[in-house]
Amino acid sequence: MVKILDRYIFKSLFGPFVFGVLSFLIIMAIDPLYNALSYIIIRGKPTSIVLKWFGYKMLSKDLIFVFPMSVLMSTLIVMGNFSKLSEVTAMKSGGISFFRIVRPVMVFTFFVSIMTFVVYEKIVPNAIEQEEIYKTFKLQNMPRFITKENIFLREDKDKFLYIRRVNFYNRTFNYLMLYYIEDGLLKKTLASRTGRINKDDTWILEQGSENTFDENGFVSNVQKFTNRELKLNNTLIEIENFDKEDPDAMTFIELYRKIKNLAKHGVLNLNKYLVALYQKTAMPFSCMIFGLVGAAMGTTSKRSGTFTNLGLSVIMIFVYYVLMSFLKSYGEAGRILPIFATWMPNLMFLVFGIFLASKVKN
Repeated sequence: MVKILDRYIFKSLFGPFVFGVLSFLIIMAIDPLYNALSYIIIRGKPTSIVLKWFGYKMLSKDLIFVFPMSVLMSTLIVMGNFSKLSEVTAMKSGGISFFRIVRPVMVFTFFVSIMTFVVYEKIVPNAIEQEEIYKTFKLQNMPRFITKENIFLREDKDKFLYIRRVNFYNRTFNYLMLYYIEDGLLKKTLASRTGRINKDDTWILEQGSENTFDENGFVSNVQKFTNRELKLNNTLIEIENFDKEDPDAMTFIELYRKIKNLAKHGVLNLNKYLVALYQKTAMPFSCMIFGLVGAAMGTTSKRSGTFTNLGLSVIMIFVYYVLMSFLKSYGEAGRILPIFATWMPNLMFLVFGIFLASKVKN
């Protein structure tokens, strides 16, 4: 009977969940669709490019809220129907507790949480990047830069790197300087007028010199060279992405490496990136919390219809979003720990869900 109950609840949840995903995607599409029509009709942009931008826009960062909302709505609908048809009462009469009834709901939301994390990792970062590329360079016709100038990075604990100009497309650079510091004093510099970067991230220095300094800071020795190989701790990709500002456009691993790289270069304020890192796990986990809240609320609201539950889901997610945005700003400002800033909304809704579930049980 237990396995039959699990399958029955799983099957009951699947349909409303899919309906919720489609419904919320349609709601999300209203504003991007208006902008897409504006690009085609008013600005005369090619339809194929606009449709690609629209597709990437629909798969960008707002997509992550669709799954928690759909979980909340589906559990409200299913548990509400169970309660309205007295199925919950019949299950309890058969010796099945409310928490046993909720167990397949939590298993279902666990798989949704895994799916949400995968989408957050594999789809959303690339969609955000591509959406920005299509919007900026193909729809707004802004020039695309493949070079970066005046780069100054920490190469090691006592070694700093300066590059006047680097071209990431043809992997060349102009004027590179390495500064070697010892006990707070400049001991050596390695300079190169031009050069290139091999695919294995070996830097080929051309027309350069190695300068050694004495204790008074004067040049004591100069060794010129026409060609020299150099291995840097910073790869070309790390240099290109060093000032990449949108953490949502990075995967969990990329963001973790970004934080380590910034810390290595002596950047002290990492709150913005730490908040984004913790949020990549907090947001998927919210699906399980909303599953518990929806199951408890659905059991107590016997007369709620589908559209009522749809509206209730939007309101609750809106409250969650406002709370998350408020705490996120505090976390990025350093007023609270980044991990608290991202997980506090989950903890608050979890307490709310446990409170509702205990009331249903009693």
